[in-house]
Amino acid sequence: MSTLSDIIIQVEKEWLKPLYLHVDGLFSGTNLPSHDAEHHLRVWVHCRELMLELEKAGVPIDEDTVKQSLMACFFHDTGLLKDLGENHGAESRLLCRLYLADHPEFTVKNTESLLHAIEKHDDKSEKSIEANNIEEVKTTHRLITTADDLDAFGYIGVFRYLEIYIKRKVDTYQIPSKIISNLKGRFNNFWQSYSFLQQYAQTQKIRYSQTLGFFANLDAQLSAKNQIPNGHVEVFNILFGFVASRQTDLTPLIAEVLETSTSDFVLTFFKRLKYENETTASLKHLISRQ
Repeated sequence: MSTLSDIIIQVEKEWLKPLYLHVDGLFSGTNLPSHDAEHHLRVWVHCRELMLELEKAGVPIDEDTVKQSLMACFFHDTGLLKDLGENHGAESRLLCRLYLADHPEFTVKNTESLLHAIEKHDDKSEKSIEANNIEEVKTTHRLITTADDLDAFGYIGVFRYLEIYIKRKVDTYQIPSKIISNLKGRFNNFWQSYSFLQQYAQTQKIRYSQTLGFFANLDAQLSAKNQIPNGHVEVFNILFGFVASRQTDLTPLIAEVLETSTSDFVLTFFKRLKYENETTASLKHLISRQ
């Protein structure tokens, strides 16, 4: 009998490379590095880890769920190419339908369930519905929604939030409070469904606290008359400049900051951002070998 790890490896062997290359092609020439193919790959990393944690806790995950989740991970935010707002899931659903029409060899038991998960992954009214039983914590919708939320935590989450809110033209002084409200909602949704995965949940809580702490301090510094140059505002200004410059790759910025900055806070932040930005390296290596 195949283990979940075996199933994931087999599904990745068949679909990881074509999906990654397809989404990478969709985002080619666009300026949205926080939500490009790398984001979709990171979300899959979170999703597969979550499924493996569920299996360890005695929650069975079948091959159909793995296939649906992989597809959902790679299409959930593609709609941002046409709609930067919170309703981009409808566009993502359409792009996935087009892909499925061109690839009839990709088969799952319930295509509508897959498309629903993509369309509603950012729907707050659905995300806030509490998972009351084992069946609900392993649906494709719950898995993809949670995996996407997990990518909003940590240092990569700081960049992801800042880029999308800057591009939505949110007033600078309102950005931290709006992000904090959204961030708390994401964590509460995660915690109410998966706090029973105790060690894993605590790890994610630490990542959430890192992002929350950054924006709480940024809010305080932006509100102060005498802003502290060596701190959160300095990181904000660096990332704001990156977004305004319309560059598409975060890696050169990180390298430049680590080489030129003399701020301990900035250096620490970008070292951790570099580490999180490289979490997909092993999967990208796998893709290149396929």
